[in-house]
Amino acid sequence: MGVHGLSSYLYDKQRTLSSTVQFGLDQASAESDPTPIVVDAWSFIYKLFFEEPHPWVYGGEYELFARDVVSIVQAWKMLHLKPYFVFDGAQPKLKFPEMVRRVQESRILPANLFFHTSSSRRNEPTWLDDHCIIPPLIAGACASALVEAGVPCIWADGEADQKCVELAGRLNAWVFSADSDFAILNVEGYKGYAQMDQMLWEYLPVTGPDATTESDDGWEQAGRTKGKKKKPLPTEG
Repeated sequence: MGVHGLSSYLYDKQRTLSSTVQFGLDQASAESDPTPIVVDAWSFIYKLFFEEPHPWVYGGEYELFARDVVSIVQAWKMLHLKPYFVFDGAQPKLKFPEMVRRVQESRILPANLFFHTSSSRRNEPTWLDDHCIIPPLIAGACASALVEAGVPCIWADGEADQKCVELAGRLNAWVFSADSDFAILNVEGYKGYAQMDQMLWEYLPVTGPDATTESDDGWEQAGRTKGKKKKPLPTEG
């Protein structure tokens, strides 16, 4: 269930407890073997789903989500990274009450709220973002896209945490996750834990025939004109 306050502590002390690792195209060309990374699949799914929202009210745009998964994996491969995704397996009976509670909070209650909200209100983008329900088949869609892209996928016997660290130890790799528990797990060969929320992406400028340059060609940019201020309506005395 995690350590209470650990995420806040790691965030506050990140300059002391963490170091910066940068991957680039120039580094990718210089290395002979790709750098292995172990990805906590559910952390990746949640991060991607809420960072790149797609219409979900009709059950989830699985094809669009799968395209996003493949795009990120391809970008990692361009940086000479080799991802291994680890999914949760069957949960022990002891955790069933917690699983039921999570389903109620993440799916049942938001669904009830959706159908008890007026159609005009629930069609607002802000309302949909605030009350988003993750589609039930999202993990299967992610796994299917990864397998088709040739990415190794592993299913743990239980929770994925220990399997991620074990695999990272054998591969001498980092674990990509949003779960702070990986900061206190350890095994020989495990390089450490990379917080997904702290990852920064840099985009290269487009050059060559695909780059488009716009010139004025005698045109002037039109400025926004201020509208006339409306006169206040007369009030009856």
